[in-house]
Amino acid sequence: CLAWLVSFLVQSFTHITRTSHFCLVKQIPTPSMASKRPSLIGLAAALPLLSPAAYCLVPSGRSNVGKGGADHQQSSNRQHQIILPSSPGKPDVSAEESTFWRSVPKRRRPREDEVIPYNSKLDADGPLPFGAYRIYGKPEYEPKRTCVLSIGLDFSADCERKRSKKGPNKQRVQVAAGKIVEGVNINTAVRNIQRLIDAGFTSFQVADDPTLLSSVALQEWADENVFATLRKQTPLSVLLECNFFTKISVPAKDSAPFGSGSSIREAVGASLRRTGADSIDTIQISYCEDSPYHLDVLSVLVELQEEGFIRSISGAGLPPSLLSEAERCNFHIDTNQIQSNLLDPQVYLEYAHQCSEINTKMLCASPLAGGLLTDQFLQCERRPYQSLLSPSEMRNVEQVLPVWARRRSMSNSSSGDAWGQFQGEMLKTIGDIAYKHQVSAASVALRWSLHLDNLGSVVVGSSVGVYDEDERPFTRPRALREVFTFELDDEDMQRLWDVTGCSRPSGDTAGEDGFGGDGFVPDLSNRNLWL
Repeated sequence: CLAWLVSFLVQSFTHITRTSHFCLVKQIPTPSMASKRPSLIGLAAALPLLSPAAYCLVPSGRSNVGKGGADHQQSSNRQHQIILPSSPGKPDVSAEESTFWRSVPKRRRPREDEVIPYNSKLDADGPLPFGAYRIYGKPEYEPKRTCVLSIGLDFSADCERKRSKKGPNKQRVQVAAGKIVEGVNINTAVRNIQRLIDAGFTSFQVADDPTLLSSVALQEWADENVFATLRKQTPLSVLLECNFFTKISVPAKDSAPFGSGSSIREAVGASLRRTGADSIDTIQISYCEDSPYHLDVLSVLVELQEEGFIRSISGAGLPPSLLSEAERCNFHIDTNQIQSNLLDPQVYLEYAHQCSEINTKMLCASPLAGGLLTDQFLQCERRPYQSLLSPSEMRNVEQVLPVWARRRSMSNSSSGDAWGQFQGEMLKTIGDIAYKHQVSAASVALRWSLHLDNLGSVVVGSSVGVYDEDERPFTRPRALREVFTFELDDEDMQRLWDVTGCSRPSGDTAGEDGFGGDGFVPDLSNRNLWL
């Protein structure tokens, strides 16, 4: 009876291994312990009922490629892989992964920069979906992660709001010696930045505003007042996950001789003293036309990066020729900021090929065209009065909108005023797609920017220094998180590219699942199947 029972079990096991392609692999810590365990191969050879073509049981501690620590490491890495019968020598490893229920093709886990973040059930707070944080720069300099939606802290909007309350003749923002004497509410601004961090937005920079003062002077004021206060009131563990951009200017052509670059070193040291930080997360060089000192400034910044004072180097409006020249000099620029949106995608198209060749990611600023691509203008059939538009909206109406209208007139032979075309074509298309996905028009414009190839981040402006007397809740985090709750399909992307007046790039994709490109998307809706 015992012999019959053993024979029955062996035949049953042979049938199972042949039909389901199942392989049992033992996990043995060391080869020495493997030698103390009974060998199942000898049992299989002793039993005539077991076919030699059957799948064999091989302890993972024993490798056919040789003995030693390296071979044992290779054999332990082949756990849970199907070993097919083959000729003596190195075993063939299947391209499938076997589980108890089925065998599935192996899929490489995608990198974060290969995935367009999406989660239809995203909560109101917490981290953003997978793919929303990416690292740009050399690992030896320990660059911080950059969020695909960076926040441009716009203090000018707060000042405009306060000027409108006090009247046009009351100047609420005064500039004296490059310092803002009276302006935004610092405590309110810090609290709103902390709300943005809680909502998963961890990348910040100061938005440029020529109506107030230079970008460098505004950066110095923000370092001394906003960022220094933020570091005092925020835990260090939270600050380590944030990426703060610091702007630096290039000396003009008629300025004092550059020399050894001591002025740049002094500017970096002064920024660290103002904020109280040990190093600058990302330093951003603003392009200065006709200045011959761009490469000299980059040389000093690369030296400071090697000394540990700078983690990442970025540019702002640096032309493609300068990017290539810097790369030839071994001055790598991790990211470069440009102006790009649905009304003006030509700048992105000019930079796309060059930045891709030198591995420089693009930061797309002004994705909402200063506020024109929002819900407030969807039903505005006539051009608003100048007094009702903000300075950024007015600049886009006067400069960007006419260029887009001429480009659209050439592509579809249409005529009419620029605002009528903008209302009947651009905003109508955005409004239809927004209604389809039940989101805002701004979310559609931002989502379109996330689909751009070689994208580093989309810089969207946000007013954070709102006075408490405004009695308006800070709803910007919830509005920005809506961008990750829907996807634009190929039809949506094609319609949006059509209204831009430019041809759609060949590398542009929509609806990528991020799981190898074969359409496999795990269904996680049934919670009863969760482990």
